[in-house]
Amino acid sequence: MPAIQLNAGQEKLIQTSGKYLSIINSTGSFAIESPVFGSVRGELGRQFELENVRDVVFINTSDKPLNIEYEVANIKVHISGKAGAVSIDNLPAIQEVALQSNEFSVSNLPAVQQVSINAGQSLSVDNFPTEFNVSNLPAVQKVAIEPNQTINVKNASGYSPLAPADFTNGNVIIPKNDNRQTLVLMASEDNEGQIWVGGANVGIPLSTGQPFNLSSNAAVTLHATTATDTCYLAEVTQ
Repeated sequence: MPAIQLNAGQEKLIQTSGKYLSIINSTGSFAIESPVFGSVRGELGRQFELENVRDVVFINTSDKPLNIEYEVANIKVHISGKAGAVSIDNLPAIQEVALQSNEFSVSNLPAVQQVSINAGQSLSVDNFPTEFNVSNLPAVQKVAIEPNQTINVKNASGYSPLAPADFTNGNVIIPKNDNRQTLVLMASEDNEGQIWVGGANVGIPLSTGQPFNLSSNAAVTLHATTATDTCYLAEVTQ
């Protein structure tokens, strides 16, 4: 997740291509401003739902340096099955949940969450960060979640990291996969140019360091304006 440091009085433009802006960690409070909603206070644990807001400005209003870790995403938490549903909100720092039925919903999870699964039951997880590989969970599994982070959990059976896209020979085509639920793409923060999802200067331009989730099993074309740039890839499959 992106982390920045702002000196006293410093401002920084933040791209917000996703629907939710979460403040994962912060050494103090600061201002978040946009022409769309004005100015609000940013601090540890706060999450903002953004509608038609493509960028915001972080402003260090204090008199000392400020470290901020944040996340922009389009993800929520859902765990689905067949039987009745239970909603769990504002759980303590450590919480154990035993699955007695086949369906429940969990939101606003605290920093550390422990989930117990009875023998014979299964839990499918997707939309985890690219460094996680989750499949065939054991009977008891502990999942650590940052404060107010949102995660989609739905009927997926596999998370498959793919080799990074290599643009040395031009456009990269990711083939169709009938079993794919979501294609996860993230442009490297070291890139010098722009990576487009769709073709040369058409489709969606990726923000560096920000995961982009594409819910499609169709073939996808990637174009890089700089051939040495990198795009990291992963698939969530059914």
